[in-house]
This record gives sequence, C-alpha cells and structure tokens, in this order.
Amino acid sequence: MYTDPIRVFWVPGCSACVKTKEFLTSLGVPFESVNLLENEQGAADLAKLGAKSLPVVSRGEKFTFAQSLDQVAEFVGRKRDGVERLPPEELHRRWQEFLAVARSLIVEIPVDKLGHHPIPNRLERTVLGLAYHIFQIPDVFVRNVAGEFEDWAHYVNLPAPDDMKNNADILAFADASIATLTGWWDGLQDRACLWTVRTYYGVRSGWEVLERQTWHSAQHTRQLQAVLEGFDIPLSKTVDAKLYDGLPMPVALWE
Repeated sequence: MYTDPIRVFWVPGCSACVKTKEFLTSLGVPFESVNLLENEQGAADLAKLGAKSLPVVSRGEKFTFAQSLDQVAEFVGRKRDGVERLPPEELHRRWQEFLAVARSLIVEIPVDKLGHHPIPNRLERTVLGLAYHIFQIPDVFVRNVAGEFEDWAHYVNLPAPDDMKNNADILAFADASIATLTGWWDGLQDRACLWTVRTYYGVRSGWEVLERQTWHSAQHTRQLQAVLEGFDIPLSKTVDAKLYDGLPMPVALWE
C-alpha cells in the first residue's frame, strides 16, 4: 500500500506538463501539483530527486519523466488501454501543416511584440522565443533519432541565439528546420517507424517519439496563434481544428 502522494513537478507553458496533469486526472489519480515557479521547496525537492527535465511525476524518492504517457501510467499503477496512434505518414503530414501555419504566423508578428512575454511569471520565453521553439522541435527531433544525443529536452529548450532579433531571423531558422524534417522523411526507409530511439527517459519507438513531437509543435503553434489573436491581429492562416483530431493534445492552452 502506497503512503507517499503522487506529485507532478511542472512550469507554466510546458506542453507536456499540461498533458501530464490532464492525463492523471483522466485516470482518476490524485496528485499534488508543484509549480516550480511558485514553490521554492518544490524546486528543492526536485533537485534532491536528481531530475533535471520537466515534467516529472514522483512518489517518495522514486520518479519518472513524464514525456511518455505509457511510462506515467505504469508508474502510477494504471493501464493505458485502447491507445491508437495516427499512422506515421499522417503524423508527418500534419506536422508539416502545423509548421506551415506557424511560419505564416511569424510573418505577422509585429516587431514591437517580439519581446512580449505571453506566459505570466515565465519571463524567459518571449513571443520570439515561443516562435523559435516551435521550429526547434523538428530540428532536435531529427538529431535525436539520428543518435546525436539522448537528452532532447535539453536541446529543445535552449534559448534563441543572441543574433536572432527579428521576424526574418526566425523565418530563416524555420525554413531550415522544415527542410531538415522534410529531408529526413524523404530519406526514411522504414516509414512504419517501428525502429527505436534512445531518449533520456528510455528507449522508445520511433512512432511514439514522432507522435510526441508532432503534437509538441502543434500545441505551441496553437499558443502562438492565441497570442496573436489576443493582439487583435488579422491572421492570413490559422490551424484547422480538425488537424488536432487523433493527437493526444492537451485541452488547456497554457497550464
């Protein structure tokens, strides 16, 4: 019989953090929500666990990284039944559509809004940083599956370079990232994606990681679109909500 409570360590604006909390709620698993930006003791507790990436689900001195919902379910002793992933080809198609919308949104960001902080109390992520992050995801994904590194969370959360200052700079990176993803897919021999990828939270199937990073970009594209809509900017292109169908998207936008 477990006596230690389940705890979820998270920060606002983190797509996986949102999904993890919603997932545990859907399983009927009670948990203590630990927002690291507001809870100094929680940050100290996480450091004591030795976990350096978020989100993290813990019980006592044991924890699991929550990038894989399958691992989260196993950790809390629940079954995750009836999981059906979209086919890899459809995931790639949708990912490219999300990126195309994100690219269009970048063109329409007013220059004076690039330094705006869309997430209250998370000042390190500006609108520029959010736009950049959307295209970090496919770039880091390709490097991860190629075996360049396992800790993709570290690389995908690096800040935008100091010389990235305007819309054109972000677009140049976006175009390079889209080309990288397209080139990877065009050269992929096993498109069933049943091969494995080494990640910091274990060896996972390529299919699972492809799904994870597809909805990762999708969630942040959704956030960027909401930010620009909040600025009352008429947008030439927005995400067709049907593209979210079948993806394990969070319901909440930020937290």
